[in-house]
Amino acid sequence: MKEVEEENGITEKENVIWFYNNNPKWREYDNIAIYIDGYTSWGNKNAVMTRYKETDYWYYDLNRYHISFDNRYPKCCFIGLNGNVWYALTSDLICVPTVFGMEHAAELTGETEPNQADSSKTVFTAKWKNYTPDNSKPEPPRYWVKREDNGLYLDLDSVKWNANDEIIFQIYSYDGSLIYDNYAETDFDGDLAFADLFGIGLKEGENYTIVFIDTDAGCETYPLLFNEVCLGDFAYGMGEDIENPLSKNIAEVVYWVNENTSEYGPYPTIKPIISNAEIVAEYLIKYYNDSSMNSMDQINALLEEMRVTKDEVLEVLFAKKTDYNVFRSIEKILAECENPSLEVMLGDTDLDGNISISDVTAIQRHLAELARFTDEQLVLADTNGDGIINITDATHLQKYLAEFDGIVLGKQST
Repeated sequence: MKEVEEENGITEKENVIWFYNNNPKWREYDNIAIYIDGYTSWGNKNAVMTRYKETDYWYYDLNRYHISFDNRYPKCCFIGLNGNVWYALTSDLICVPTVFGMEHAAELTGETEPNQADSSKTVFTAKWKNYTPDNSKPEPPRYWVKREDNGLYLDLDSVKWNANDEIIFQIYSYDGSLIYDNYAETDFDGDLAFADLFGIGLKEGENYTIVFIDTDAGCETYPLLFNEVCLGDFAYGMGEDIENPLSKNIAEVVYWVNENTSEYGPYPTIKPIISNAEIVAEYLIKYYNDSSMNSMDQINALLEEMRVTKDEVLEVLFAKKTDYNVFRSIEKILAECENPSLEVMLGDTDLDGNISISDVTAIQRHLAELARFTDEQLVLADTNGDGIINITDATHLQKYLAEFDGIVLGKQST
């Protein structure tokens, strides 16, 4: 009864993807599934569509499976299934909110294209039905559309980048919110990374920032500002390494080859989601069997620099389901090492172990939104103890350094 009630009202529901299929070939298949990049997987029972009242319409209710695209609008395709075997699929379509609803059901064009992966199966081209904005509705947001070159490149011609095939690529909104986190492709020569932006749902005219991360080499790029004018451009390093003020990691400063660097240049507002413990864990996975890279002094220095404990690293390794023998080898290496000194002082906002004018500068940069403090730094920045981080804390710390009478850290001046 519940399914009948849902079906009766499904045409009125929001966040429902529809597929219209009047092709006799497709009627031979038992089921039609939907594959949504980043949200459903091949063969997942939650990705099977429901036929609407014995018609040629099939629907998939995103709400039912708690799927929300947020700021990302992924690629999707529809799959003809007999049992667990797929025989045909449609070309990719982009799921923007304006195509939800029965009136915009994806439909086959009657054309096909070669299937590069399996020549015995067919790819049917498809498009969204009746998707033509008119004057009675507000113009939908314009999203980047596929063109000859719809990505960004990173030049890996640097000795510190390992140029492997697992370079992480992250996109952040201008205000610093993470909206995409995946792997970039690398070419066969290993000196170029390519991030495909097609289907991610970035809006024309808006600025974003990107970060490339190579966990094997323990390096990252400084956040780089971009928008659609940078598509197809190369980010390259000038050999300048500085500390990322947010992740506390050493980052390579990169610039666009063709765009104005004053407008689309390094932009220090983003903190990559790769934690320091993950960086140490990835390092040990790579070098656990290389005595020239995993001596006690080297690992102690790494733990100290990254400010992580041995247990934090082991927790990451356990969560990653690291191979048992590798895990035990790393466990033995860490057993001979010492945990870093993690004592902190109120006012030491740059976490360098000293209280100096650089800590005042760090507070000012945070307040000017040129940097973003971690939770630990926010606690240390409340130098007058009033529970609020503002310019008064920077002034209070300056007075403390100048040895003004009556100035005590953690207590408001009278």
